[in-house]
Amino acid sequence: MRRPTNTRVRSSRWGLFALASLLVARCEDSSVTQRDAARDRASSVDVRALTDAADATISDASNDVQTIDVPSVSDVIVSDVGRDAATADSSSCAGRAFGQRCADGLVCDGRGACAVRRPCAFESAGRWLYPDGAARRLLETVFAYGRYYNFWINLNAGGNVTAMVDRWRGATQACAGASDCSFDSFDLFQGAGAMGSVLMESITRLGRYYNYTSEGGYRLLGSGLLEDVPRFSTAFNGPCTGQIEGSCRFDTRSLVVNWATGQTIREEITTRGARWVYDGAGRPVASVPLGQRLDAVARYVPADGVGPCAGRSACRFDAQFHDPSTGDEFVVANGRLWVWANDSENTRRFALGHGNELHTFARYATGPCRVAP
Repeated sequence: MRRPTNTRVRSSRWGLFALASLLVARCEDSSVTQRDAARDRASSVDVRALTDAADATISDASNDVQTIDVPSVSDVIVSDVGRDAATADSSSCAGRAFGQRCADGLVCDGRGACAVRRPCAFESAGRWLYPDGAARRLLETVFAYGRYYNFWINLNAGGNVTAMVDRWRGATQACAGASDCSFDSFDLFQGAGAMGSVLMESITRLGRYYNYTSEGGYRLLGSGLLEDVPRFSTAFNGPCTGQIEGSCRFDTRSLVVNWATGQTIREEITTRGARWVYDGAGRPVASVPLGQRLDAVARYVPADGVGPCAGRSACRFDAQFHDPSTGDEFVVANGRLWVWANDSENTRRFALGHGNELHTFARYATGPCRVAP
């Protein structure tokens, strides 16, 4: 099979890909439900309101980042093809409480509008310790329905349009001129540039990877086929095994990064109901078989049935990421969110809300789960 002439992917470049992967993030409104407050209190980082001064900050004066990208509110669009028609008649929600069904796939927003998706689906998501002057703040990014939401920097009702970001929409870029662009995975971290610390983005989409740097203004460092990365290839029993050449897709990819040093500690990939886990050097983690089925992992299929793979013949994650402050593992699947602590028991976080539907979280109900007005 013929490969693109600009593909130059081998171990050295994917050392960079493993050590340099980026993303974007999001915000919340606490007026919809109190579940956020009850749940997030269990975390060492206050994520109840990622937009205010109460956010935890981690001092790191030595890591000022060049060209921090804060998407403009002007990127917002106010339509959502295929869903707006369902919100035309909001009379069904007059005087009705939040969460009551009002149309196919929608519930009332508690303010009289039939505008909240149920079920709600994410394309990708992550959390980062984003530089904020001489400190760091917890930033959460969600990609959903062709938009991205940054919780803390610039939440807005409609989200920012992924396909409208200049660096992603060019002919050779991640969105390749598409009017509706969705990423398979998005990771963000901080790396070293020629003139100091820079932000790095790693995106996978439609069988390819794209690496961006913020140095000198955001620009593409390189791209290529996922299957050309040795550890992902069939030859090394990687996540592209069994997939058609040129069409390798990931469901999720999570980079666990030490933000104090910029080093990647672990890389986790899920696709086709299985997972691959590598260390920071791209070597398989001995304790996790390559291609281990997700439904073979105890915390994903607990005896009480409260897990992302329980009762599912084919388990698939929509998003998986690790909180950089606590190490907690977040999994989004089937319209729900599960969180486990980074301990030997994989203790459930938020015991009263573990596995709750996405639309019941205030920041999601007013962000990615809400149909644009």
